[in-house]
Amino acid sequence: MDPYKHKRALIVLTTLILASEYAVAAAPACDCSNEPLTAQQAANLTSCKVLIIGAGPGGLYSAYFLRELGSDLCLVEKKKELGGKQQATEPPKQLATPGSPPWLDPAAIGTCGLRINQAFADQRCLASRMGVSSQEADFDSLYNAKGQWHRSKQAFLGPAGKRGSAFPGLSAADPDTEDLESSMLEYAFVTGSSNVNPVTGKSPRPHPAAKCATYKRAKDYLVALYGQAGYDFLLAGASFRNDWESELDVCGYIAYYTADWQRPGTSFYPEGGFRRFHSELRKRIAAAGVRIFNSSPINCLSEITTANTAPNSTSKYAALTASGRGWRAERLILSPVPRDVLKMQGSLAAKLAQQPELNSITPVKVAVYNAYWPSRWWEKYGSRSGRNFLLVTPSDSRCLVRSEFPGVKALASVNASRPVYTDDPKCVEKWEKLHASGGIAAVRKAVVEALQSFFPQEKIPQPIAGGDAFYLPVAAWHYLKGNGTARKVTVQRVADWALAPLQGFNSRGSAKPKSSICMVGEAYYITGSGWSWGALQSAMRCLKAKFADVMSEAAKADMEFVRVGCQKGRTTAVSPDAAAELTFKGEVRQAAGVQLPRLNPATGRTLAE
Repeated sequence: MDPYKHKRALIVLTTLILASEYAVAAAPACDCSNEPLTAQQAANLTSCKVLIIGAGPGGLYSAYFLRELGSDLCLVEKKKELGGKQQATEPPKQLATPGSPPWLDPAAIGTCGLRINQAFADQRCLASRMGVSSQEADFDSLYNAKGQWHRSKQAFLGPAGKRGSAFPGLSAADPDTEDLESSMLEYAFVTGSSNVNPVTGKSPRPHPAAKCATYKRAKDYLVALYGQAGYDFLLAGASFRNDWESELDVCGYIAYYTADWQRPGTSFYPEGGFRRFHSELRKRIAAAGVRIFNSSPINCLSEITTANTAPNSTSKYAALTASGRGWRAERLILSPVPRDVLKMQGSLAAKLAQQPELNSITPVKVAVYNAYWPSRWWEKYGSRSGRNFLLVTPSDSRCLVRSEFPGVKALASVNASRPVYTDDPKCVEKWEKLHASGGIAAVRKAVVEALQSFFPQEKIPQPIAGGDAFYLPVAAWHYLKGNGTARKVTVQRVADWALAPLQGFNSRGSAKPKSSICMVGEAYYITGSGWSWGALQSAMRCLKAKFADVMSEAAKADMEFVRVGCQKGRTTAVSPDAAAELTFKGEVRQAAGVQLPRLNPATGRTLAE
């Protein structure tokens, strides 16, 4: 139930007002140095009670829960479109028919973020409240490594008694082990799980994870546990190779993985992707009278001094664009990713730049290619309809790595796909250079050639022209930078720091730490890394801890209701197991589907394992 539905009736006309229509005042010769602005310098800036910078998921969620503030709340976004990196590739125009408007937008495939995990009852509940329909689907996976194709990673080890056929020297300590990969990952990365190394059969004390801070990379840690053959086996089934190959904080990665381990492989796919979800949030935010300013990149964050105070001014912070346009506010919520914050100038930005937590968060860069096809040529290689056909291939010169062909109805109806999704630094560099030199045509050609090499029995068609797109998110998700734990910066410390990022700096001469700034977004809630759900968690934590005094009781109750998965009578978040039993309005559960031919891409014969 929306507690604000009948409020601010005269403001509803603003629902469709574009952000760029708001007049933003220019500051009189504001010099963006490391010195605070005077109140007189900031007097002509647009005044807000609360200013949210960045309209990615974290900023949108924050604005939605604070929408009761109406015009006292300002939402500023650097790009024309809201939603941050979670945009969408629309189906080609030639697919449109007289009956297409109801399905064409829902058929858009996301660029960075396709799904809401089944465990995220709060986010699923919020999507349902936005009127966003979604369909459940799990993966129908096919793996390629060492020149072999298998439907399970265990199959690479060969039948019992002949283990090591693809990875010589690797076998399970227990010959009855049915899923060695899962046992290895759980032992290495899931805190509090098994104490027995599934490869060696030994139980060292303390658990090797206790020395996580001594490893530069997760790869080094895994090799120490399982040897090179064990690591190669795990890497063959991994979609995201940067996690283990790059210098990330291993202790921080274990904290992330322990949380992610509880989340099932089954997810819900919002129709229209997250773009639709964000569009619905924006409508409700604007309908409440919130002032939205897009195409307004902030390059200066400054404090406002109390000297020469302007009459009746309570503003503490100023945000300026390069042209000098800007805003002033009493409260501030920052959702730009760390790399963008560190590029900003101004006295406030300078203080943030000194924070070890901000400097300990590292982004992951990915390459993404989306395409629509004239046929579902891949379907004969799958096991069952309605699933998301997933190919995991080597990080060789072809560099597809993770190719996803969704089976949910909206996307399957237009043969949507994401043939390239990789964070492997070598592959990201390859696709970036190829796109820079030859544009989308060069990327398309290389993708078709790579797919053809994996499917020699198939004549791979050309993707539909005008429907494919290449993306290069430079901060797709975030982890703790290498040696973070050695610097006493942990995943939990980052999440807590984001609630009061200027702890230790005095506020306008006061000895009390500043409490009117929060950092929100997936980057500041690393246990939710890679999921926009992490942005939702950081937003709700921020508002509950630091902005409750500007929220009505109804608004706080509304946010709490979402936090507990829209379950009446609950006071705690819904567990992953309990979330799996819930179904929200607009959700369609996965159907049984029909059996598909299950062909081996290399031979064209049945691969039934």
